[in-house]
Amino acid sequence: MAESMVARRDAELDDLWRLAQAQYVGADDPDIKLKAINTLRGLNESRRKLNGADAPEALKVVLEAASARLRAIEGGEFTPPDPLPPLG
Repeated sequence: MAESMVARRDAELDDLWRLAQAQYVGADDPDIKLKAINTLRGLNESRRKLNGADAPEALKVVLEAASARLRAIEGGEFTPPDPLPPLG
């Protein structure tokens, strides 16, 4: 059901896009053209949200140094670093 709602909303946005674009092309008045541009921008934003175009992508971070240190600790090969000299 959710997929059919998305498809219907996408079709509605497409129809509105065509109407606003036709209004922009056919208008001589700069105010009408500006309103059409604003409408097209809003429709584009709605379509991007609907299709998840602005959703953040999951990032996989690989920590090579930390992985190597963990493997050394688990293998018994880890030696702690020398302590820092006192401040003063």
